[in-house]
Amino acid sequence: MDLNPTTGNTRRPRILPWILTACLLSATFAGYRVLHPGTDSPVQVVNATWQVSLQLTNDTATAQLRITGKVLQASARHPARIALFPRQAVFNRLLLDDRPLTPGITTNGYHADLITDGPFEITANLILKPATEQGVHSLRLPKPPGTASCIAVDSTQPWEVWIANGIGRIEGQPDTGTHGRLYPGTGPDVLITWQPPRPPAADTGVIRATPSTVWTVDDHFITADILLQLDRSESIRRHITLVLPPGAAAVAVSGPEVETYRLSDRTLDIFLQRVRRGSAPIQLAFTMPRPDSHLIACGFPEIPDARIEPGGYVAVVCRSTGILLEQDLAGLEAVSDLDVPPALLGLTRAKPLYLYRQTTRLPRLVFDLVVTRPFDLVETIVDQADVETLLGHGGETVTRVRYLVRNHRHQFMRLRLPNDARLLSAQVNHHEPNVGRDNGYLLLPLDKSIQTLGGLIPFPVEIAWCRQGPVPVAGSILRIDLPELAGIPVAMIRARVWCPEDLVIRQTRSSLRPVPAFQDQDRFGWPDLPAAVTGTLNPDDMPASAVRHALAFNYYTIGQDAYRADQLEAAESYLNRVTEFAPGTSWEQHARDLLGNIQAGRGEVKVPADRMERARIAEIQRGMATGNERLEARQEKLIDAGLQVIQTGDEDLGAALLEEAEQLGRQLEQRHGSRARQSALKQKFGGKLDEVRLQQDRNRELNAQLDSLKREASTIVATKPAGDSTPAPARTFAGALARAARSVNADFKKVKDLAFNAPAEPKSAISSRSKARRLNQQLAASTPAAPEAYGYADWQRPAPSLSVRNAELEQAVTVLEQAVKESLDDTVAQPVAETERADISGALRRDIAGKRQALQILSGSLAAPGATANDLPAEAELDQIGEWVTWNRSTFGDVDAAISRDLASLESSVQSARESLADVRNRRKPSDKVSIGVQGLLDTDSPVGEKALGRFLAHNYAGPAADLTVRNGWISVTNRAGLVHQLNDAIEAFKVNRGQVVPVAGTCYPTAILDRIPVLNQRFTGHTTQGTPYAILDEAEYRTFSTLVAASAGNPSHASRSVLVGSSNTVAGQSFKLTRNDADANFIQVDGTEISLPQNRYLAVRDADTIRILKAGALQDWQDATADASLEGSRGWTLTVPESGIVHRFEKVLLAADESPDIDLVL
Repeated sequence: MDLNPTTGNTRRPRILPWILTACLLSATFAGYRVLHPGTDSPVQVVNATWQVSLQLTNDTATAQLRITGKVLQASARHPARIALFPRQAVFNRLLLDDRPLTPGITTNGYHADLITDGPFEITANLILKPATEQGVHSLRLPKPPGTASCIAVDSTQPWEVWIANGIGRIEGQPDTGTHGRLYPGTGPDVLITWQPPRPPAADTGVIRATPSTVWTVDDHFITADILLQLDRSESIRRHITLVLPPGAAAVAVSGPEVETYRLSDRTLDIFLQRVRRGSAPIQLAFTMPRPDSHLIACGFPEIPDARIEPGGYVAVVCRSTGILLEQDLAGLEAVSDLDVPPALLGLTRAKPLYLYRQTTRLPRLVFDLVVTRPFDLVETIVDQADVETLLGHGGETVTRVRYLVRNHRHQFMRLRLPNDARLLSAQVNHHEPNVGRDNGYLLLPLDKSIQTLGGLIPFPVEIAWCRQGPVPVAGSILRIDLPELAGIPVAMIRARVWCPEDLVIRQTRSSLRPVPAFQDQDRFGWPDLPAAVTGTLNPDDMPASAVRHALAFNYYTIGQDAYRADQLEAAESYLNRVTEFAPGTSWEQHARDLLGNIQAGRGEVKVPADRMERARIAEIQRGMATGNERLEARQEKLIDAGLQVIQTGDEDLGAALLEEAEQLGRQLEQRHGSRARQSALKQKFGGKLDEVRLQQDRNRELNAQLDSLKREASTIVATKPAGDSTPAPARTFAGALARAARSVNADFKKVKDLAFNAPAEPKSAISSRSKARRLNQQLAASTPAAPEAYGYADWQRPAPSLSVRNAELEQAVTVLEQAVKESLDDTVAQPVAETERADISGALRRDIAGKRQALQILSGSLAAPGATANDLPAEAELDQIGEWVTWNRSTFGDVDAAISRDLASLESSVQSARESLADVRNRRKPSDKVSIGVQGLLDTDSPVGEKALGRFLAHNYAGPAADLTVRNGWISVTNRAGLVHQLNDAIEAFKVNRGQVVPVAGTCYPTAILDRIPVLNQRFTGHTTQGTPYAILDEAEYRTFSTLVAASAGNPSHASRSVLVGSSNTVAGQSFKLTRNDADANFIQVDGTEISLPQNRYLAVRDADTIRILKAGALQDWQDATADASLEGSRGWTLTVPESGIVHRFEKVLLAADESPDIDLVL
């Protein structure tokens, strides 16, 4: 115990620190014991060396195996396992430390289990059977991990030996054999390959190199990924040198034939394995720091000891902020992604900005990176606000505000109106928006202004409301409450307040300044907006200039809408008309700016020297190309589907799909970045489409020839013989026809049917376009591989291919032409031979049997008691059979007496059926209803389908008064002669064109209005065969016309119907027949004249009192006919505030965002 000198107390020893120290030392020594060599180790064995000495032949490999190492921890329960050799090996003298070793065996091969710690050595002699393919031998040996591995080859025979993923290659010589060492890489096994040495070649040959490069520009670096294709057909040199551009770093080289590479400063030496002559792909990558300058040069590597071949490709990717512009290009031509090999595009995940093909050995490529915004940042601003307010005696106010807005980012315009305000109207860019409300604000959804080289295109916003305020009383303050704009400043605001004449205003208070006249009086109310559009023009006083301005304004609004919808061809057409009708107006300048964008998108603008101006052009081009990928993907699907369908034999459907792809191509050619691609795509499908079009033209030509020959044959058959001794021309023609058919091995019946029957279209072009439309909707899921994949009914499957049909027509034309020629030449007339008589008789007997059966069915239906069936189809069928009998009897009646009797009997049956038909008509006359058969018209005669068919026919043909119903395959309808004929016409068109319809809308106006609109009156230049004038109006002309007429005579009523192609109808009092349809136009017959009406145009037909206007839309299926043709008028309407009383003017330059423009009137 120690004595404390201060207190005199004894100090007890401190036990706790000693205990803690002892515990710590104990833990330390315990840890030392765990790591001591004498304790258990997590590693059982350390392998030192693995050596294999090989002697190689064609059939076997003799090997001496030696493995050394040290066992750290093993026991009988936990032996250390070492892999030895494969199961197929034959071994002897397998020794462990010079003592025999019995190996274990598993599916993976032989192994040794060591149970004693310490060093070991395993040796063995092996005979191995290699795998051989085309003279190349290989075998696989297991290799312990973590060893110094070596394979020594010592063979008297010459071999070329190498190992996979190893270093080096041994090349034997015939006089010395094969000797050397190979060093495997990491891995659990080694694949050894050998083959006879190839004959040596001179190393003086030329290596040809074709480089393709992806340049990636990042914020700080430029990366090059190069695909170098070496052609060693003239050389087997194993070494190639590249000189990299200055600053190249992070170099990486790879390729199946790259052995190793060495980089010294800028010199890159690549050592190749000795392989067969041919191509050797090498992938090279390096990175360079981006220069401080805005100019970025892409430095292509030089290859001094190889010949660089042109034809490679260059892709440029920009991942940096800013706009990358082409500055200096040499030896490069622009291409599309379809031209570039997929292997190159696979080197980057980003979409290349530029793509080129090298045309010289060493191209030059310099870019200019513009990081400054090319356009001034304009969020959202109102350039001009015009306010018009009318104050009534009782305190009521009507206010209209027009804003001219340039919007870059705002989604809504937020206006604060008086709480008791009643909204009258709202327009945004001439369209009526969906107005919302949020916390006291009115929300108007805004368009985004179009960016042009001339700046953002402004658009109008108009809002009008009314409210009931306090009655004006002397001494009170009356507030004219005007809207506040949240977050949007106003550059110039002007207001006119119309007050009662007897209202005395002593003072005004407002942030706006009262003025006697505006600074720019002419600009108030937007005089550029024509009065003919706003409705403020007196209908009886329409100067030509007002009408022309109205036309130009409508051309501008329609052109701008088309531009926003990416319909650039249509937009260009409309905008060009603006400069024609309204030069000098503000929206004429906006039209020019939009046209400048379209021209820039096509690359038709002259590249300026100023880099910021070039950046602006590039920014506009890329903005216009945003929808390219979607359109290009759809186009490629159409092309693939069209080509595949053509392969199935349905050329009409395939051509319809390819024509849609071609139409998309024309649309894409207006956009930046897709013109080169369209050229490449045209090569893919253009030839096939031209081939199909030639076949279609040939089909029409052959049908025309056949019709002409049939008319000549009719004349021959109808000719009376010259005398009793002269053979009848009909018999001469019949024999000639049979001989001609035999001469070309043609089926006489097919030829006869083509010669004497009415031409039957094997398939309808309407049906092809219908299939194309439906197939286009299915392209996202899959492309049809066979007709059964179309998803249509049996009757919609493709007919024989166009080439097959043309071959049949060509044969028929040849036969008929030969028969006509022989019949007209008296010198070659021959009697009918027995073989020809047999051909004629056999064909006619089959036809007569078919006609007789058809007559029996028809006569049975007509003889039904109390039948009120529609007689028109029966009459048409009887006429067809009767004409067939008459023609064949006059032509072939003299050839065979039995055939003549059968035809006479058939003719008698036709006459009896006509008498039955007359009885049916007599019974039907007093009936209130008529039944029309529609069996088989629908895919399935279900009640639901029949009900839908009834609604369709009632709405579009019969009308509600006809009381039309469909049940059990029969239409029941009111017995009106004209109605029955019209329904028969519609049902026949339904059958022929498979229920394809076109929506047709119509309206009518008084003709007198045209006398005051000469610019539109002069458009009526067309005339029907009956002298009725007509005009084809575009959208702007129709809008202007309808607006002017509405101002004079009010808004007329509109009518619309879905009209079956091939049927007649009446819309808005105008009767017409929709004869046919193609992808862009409908063909409408008026007064016997067929008029081509494009789908985006209007047909105006004029008589003495009325102008009837029709518009026909795109082809649809009758069950999908939901989109009617639109007949809307001008969207430039406005609410006019009456100018009554005394006007007070106010204005201000720069009204701040959220600043109130309210005006207080002190009375």
